[in-house]
Amino acid sequence: MIKTVIESWEAGYPDPITVNPGDRVSVGRRDEEWSDFLWCRSSTERAGWIPASILELDGRGGALVVATYDARELTVGEGDRVSTRYSLAEWTWCEADDGRTGWVPDRCLADPR
Repeated sequence: MIKTVIESWEAGYPDPITVNPGDRVSVGRRDEEWSDFLWCRSSTERAGWIPASILELDGRGGALVVATYDARELTVGEGDRVSTRYSLAEWTWCEADDGRTGWVPDRCLADPR
């Protein structure tokens, strides 16, 4: 589905965390703005925000990852058009016209006018 960017978004992390099913992560704080996201650190020491919905928390500060996840965000400008792939935790995985991919907050996207 094609969406129009109604609010610019700047990617915040140049080296985002990526995880796969079966990976274990240590879990830190919950994000204050995006309540489904937890700050996690992988066994490779990369850290970033991961949706709690793809984690099985162990109650001891760790979690098992149950789905592939790449935390890459996509920088977009107001008026850009993107192709959407899927949504998770109030974010949508998008592809820009130039082939770049990443997450954009749902609040930044609208159906074309």
